[in-house]
Amino acid sequence: MAQNRNRTGRRHIDEATHSAITRMGDRRTWLTGLIIASVFAAVIVVIFGVFYYQQYIGPFRRIVITVDGTQIRMDYFLKRVRLAGADPMFMLQSLTNELVVKSAAPVYGITVTEAEVNDYIRQVASGGGDNMTDVEFREWYRQQLNNNRLSDADYREIAANSVLTSRMKDYLAERMPSVSEQVYVNAIVLRTFEEAKKTAETLKSGTGFATLAGEVSIDPASRENGGAIGWMPRNSSVFDNVIFDLQVGEISDPFPYYENYDPATVGSTPPDAWFVLMVSEKDNARQLEEMALNTLKSRALEIWLMEELKLHNIEFNFNSENYAWMKWQLARSQTN
Repeated sequence: MAQNRNRTGRRHIDEATHSAITRMGDRRTWLTGLIIASVFAAVIVVIFGVFYYQQYIGPFRRIVITVDGTQIRMDYFLKRVRLAGADPMFMLQSLTNELVVKSAAPVYGITVTEAEVNDYIRQVASGGGDNMTDVEFREWYRQQLNNNRLSDADYREIAANSVLTSRMKDYLAERMPSVSEQVYVNAIVLRTFEEAKKTAETLKSGTGFATLAGEVSIDPASRENGGAIGWMPRNSSVFDNVIFDLQVGEISDPFPYYENYDPATVGSTPPDAWFVLMVSEKDNARQLEEMALNTLKSRALEIWLMEELKLHNIEFNFNSENYAWMKWQLARSQTN
């Protein structure tokens, strides 16, 4: 009897142990499944997060321009392109110039205060008048920020840069030298490259410049003067790289001329005319005529930038793929 009770007890214990082990196994299976499901879900979330970042966040944080360590990101770059209604290629150079001016202006003692920024924005709002109330100004400013998708800080920065650039231009114009290197330019203007090439070959064979200019040039003013244009200082025309490299009496190769010069369209649109040029005199330090001096003053900032840009560490992260993506974003924003 005792042995039977012992066997029955052991059997109950064995069954209880087996049941516990089974429950533990089921629990481990459930936990393993839960862990696998959690890991799988986490992987899906990570994949989606990476995709979302690459598509909707990362591209806007890409650095487009770096000038001496100061960076412009894609999100701000696109804001400025939309505001100006300009092509991204144009804005690339415009913002680079802006950063260089901002960096160099303090060296010349040129700064802008918060009060001056306020005055500038108020002038823009009123169109230069004084009849705008505070309520009208605040409503105008709110609409500007909303319509252009700009923050207050963005708008004020743009305004400050505009004032700074204007002051830099005035500063340089006031100090433009009245004496400059100059060359006396003669030109024959033709309609096509073939005509210009033939004209250049004829001149190089010994035909007189004035004689041929009077016969074939399509520019009435210079044709009557035998092709004479007059004295031209450096940095005053698109011909600079040609005329200042010519020796006296040397005939240039045909040079294309665009009435509305735009580097972005050169090569895709035909020139408005072709020039054949000759320099008949040179002077390294000639007094500028009033018209020439005014031309140089109007281009004072541009002339300064040509040299100043060489002094700064400038990097662009811009290629055809980025350009296409920008154009796509700009098109999307116009429909939203």
